[in-house]
Amino acid sequence: MRDWVRYRCDLRRVQLANRQELNLLHEEYGKAIKDNNSREQIDEIFSRILAKARQYQDEQASVQTSYLCDLAVKRLIPIPEMSDATVLGKPEPSSKWRRRTDDARLVLTDEALRELRLALRADRRERLEIVRSWVAAIVPGLTGLIGVIIGLLAVILGRR
Repeated sequence: MRDWVRYRCDLRRVQLANRQELNLLHEEYGKAIKDNNSREQIDEIFSRILAKARQYQDEQASVQTSYLCDLAVKRLIPIPEMSDATVLGKPEPSSKWRRRTDDARLVLTDEALRELRLALRADRRERLEIVRSWVAAIVPGLTGLIGVIIGLLAVILGRR
């Protein structure tokens, strides 16, 4: 539970910080267009917006990769394999890992993140099904036992 709260807080922190920066860049872009700035200035602002958006996607993917991989390791779910080419910086198109644009760290691709989430959900469903089967078997017996106890109490208290 603590890991999930930390994950959500980290993800929210990344979202808020990047949203503020992107909003400032969008305002600057709109002002440059309104003021009829040169095409080079407008293109430079637009390239900064694209770079910031890629950086945001990388930061978000890093937080998600870290959390989901840790959770998968705890639950003994296999993590997508990392090929030698990916580690060396030349991933194949079918690779589940990619390099971040701003540094050398590796993160899972969007498709790999989705597959890992699905595997974790399936594992959770399977574990909950086991608990549900136990509860479904125990509850009717407990209901009958409670009925017997109430009946005995009624008989005992009725004699006094």
